[in-house]
Formats: sequence, structure tokens, C-alpha cells
Amino acid sequence: MLNDWCINFKDKKVIMGDFNIDYLKMGIINNFYYNELARMEQTNGLTQLIKETTWSRLYEGSYRCSLLDHCYLSDLHTLKNVKLLEAEISDHTPIMIELNVNQTTEKKTLLKRNWKAYSKEVLICELQKVDWNIDCILVQDINNELEQKLLTVIDKLVPIQEISEKENRIFEADEIRLLRKKRKNVFRNAKRRQSARLLTRCRDLDKKIRIMSFRKQRNKIRENISSGNQRSLWEAVKIAKNVPQARIPSVIKDGNKLAETPGDQAQMFADFFFNKTRKIVEETLVSPTVFNGSKKLEDDHEVIIIKEDDVCKVFTSLKEKNCHGFD
Repeated sequence: MLNDWCINFKDKKVIMGDFNIDYLKMGIINNFYYNELARMEQTNGLTQLIKETTWSRLYEGSYRCSLLDHCYLSDLHTLKNVKLLEAEISDHTPIMIELNVNQTTEKKTLLKRNWKAYSKEVLICELQKVDWNIDCILVQDINNELEQKLLTVIDKLVPIQEISEKENRIFEADEIRLLRKKRKNVFRNAKRRQSARLLTRCRDLDKKIRIMSFRKQRNKIRENISSGNQRSLWEAVKIAKNVPQARIPSVIKDGNKLAETPGDQAQMFADFFFNKTRKIVEETLVSPTVFNGSKKLEDDHEVIIIKEDDVCKVFTSLKEKNCHGFD
């Protein structure tokens, strides 16, 4: 029912309350309520703001705690503050959120120097006009006087101005951020243990992150279009057309030949371009009236041959990558 309300409600959404579902176990427990909550969050582009436990109790001599009180927000740019309060009369922790009601008029003021009138020539000219005679005796007083003279010139050329700008924060869904962290740890262990199984698991996490990012992006585009944001219309068109992303093929074909292993694919790729460049050179006519017009392949210089040992030497000298996958 709540998911249906979210789909029909097109305005910005804030959902808070005691859900009696431990959010810390999302993705671990697989039942109807957890699946429905995850579907509501993904379908409507919602983000759960509370990351700490909000319920605790002593039960049969053991301390138990869970994250039962949730707060979902559809537009994170309106979020100003999230705070967990203290209450001695309940085993639930009260939640307080603060939102920017009028986001379009609220701006942040920064102090920045204006460098539009600055140039090296003008700086030298202004420094020449300064009277550098300092009558002070103490070293600290001399430094203060010198600093004051320099700042006077700098403030004249590069004045400090107040600049108002909107707060523009970029958020990533917490589940995607946690998956990226998990993938990083798995890949580190795979390198340390030289484990093919962990590398396979790491690639599976990559695929899961791409799918979740795609769904989040799709939901965000739908929300922007429904609210009248025409800038994301073209992105929505590409998603609606289901344009496939470029992937490295598992099999390369050249005529009737097939290459499945990486070594055969690399050799077929090299042979194709070798034949292609050779054909271009043979079919190109060199005019004797053109300066330095001669076929480069007919030069008498010694042909440079790249041996396998040279290639291995180059690869062994490369630094270790911080991520896995294709270059």
C-alpha cells in the first residue's frame, strides 16, 4: 500500500516511522516485508537517512539493538540536518530531520578573491609605487609593516568579494557505496591470496553495482521528467530505447575465422591491422612531384622486431593496478 502511494504521489516525499524491520539486515534476510521495502526504495528513488540503531533492550540477559525507525527522503538536496535525540521514557530513539523549505532562495555565501584585474605587469607597477622605507627596530614590527604593505597592494589588485552560490551536493545511494567498499575489500583479498574464486565474486559485485546504478539513474530520470525537467529527456529516451552498453566480446570473428582465447584474439587483432596497413601502403600512389615522396616500407633501414622478451620486460616493469578489469 505504501509503495502504491509513493508511485501515485509525484511531489517530494518524506516517509518516517517505526517500520519494525531491521534495516541493518536488508539484503541478508529474504522475506516478503524486506523485499517489499527494498522494492519501494528502489522504485521511487528513496534514500534511507538513518544509519545507526534506534531500538535497544535487555532481553533474557543479553543486549539487543536494531534499526527499526526509518526515514526516507526522495530529494536529498533539500536535506539540511539529521539528528538522533535522547529519550529516557522509550526504548526507541526519536529522530529529527531538518529540511530546506525554500531551496531556491537559500544560498551559501563564500569569500573569494577576484583575479580579473590581475596581471604581472600591473603588480610590478604597483609594487614600485610603494614606499618601502620601514622605521621600525624590532624584527616582528618590521615583518608586520612589510606584510601590511604587501597586503595593501594585493587587496587593490585582487579584492575579496562575497559570492553567493547554491549548495550543490552529489549523493550516492548508501547501498551502492557499501557495495563498492565491499568490492574493494574482496579485490584486495583476491590479490593477496591469488584466488580466482574471489576475483569471480568481485566481477559479480561489479555487475550488481552497475545494475543498481542503472536502476537508480532510471528512477531519477523518470522523477525529473514527471516534474517537468526537460534536460534529462534525452537520457530518458536512450534508456527507453534500451541502448546496450559497449562490452568486450567473448569471441572475435574475422571472415570465417573465430578466436575465443585471449591469445588468439590478440593475434587476430594484430594480423587484421597488419594486413590493413599493408594494403593501404600498397594501394597508395606516391607522386614524384611531392617533396619527400617515398614509401616508408621500402626504406633500407633495419627492421625493428619486437620480441616476446621485450614485451615481458615492459609488462613486468609496470606498476600494479589498483583495480581489476580490462585496460
